[in-house]
Amino acid sequence: RVRMFLDPDTENFNGRIAAFKLYNAQLTQAEIQQEMLHIRPVRTANLWQWAPLWGSGDVADYSGNGRSFTAANLSTEDGPPVGWYH
Repeated sequence: RVRMFLDPDTENFNGRIAAFKLYNAQLTQAEIQQEMLHIRPVRTANLWQWAPLWGSGDVADYSGNGRSFTAANLSTEDGPPVGWYH
């Protein structure tokens, strides 16, 4: 399980996220390491949401579950840090 805790009153996230994947299951350490190398999900079982974060505006959920949303202030610099396929 990977968690990131930030206090919104005192801490800001200073980094880049190319895409995020949410699962409705606990992944093993090996699965997490595998997913870190790929933008597209390697494991699709229990995938709740997968959204590449490229630019502001409407963000499509490519998991097929229809959980799209609207985002603002997303970076478009340099594209994603990892390839579609490793």
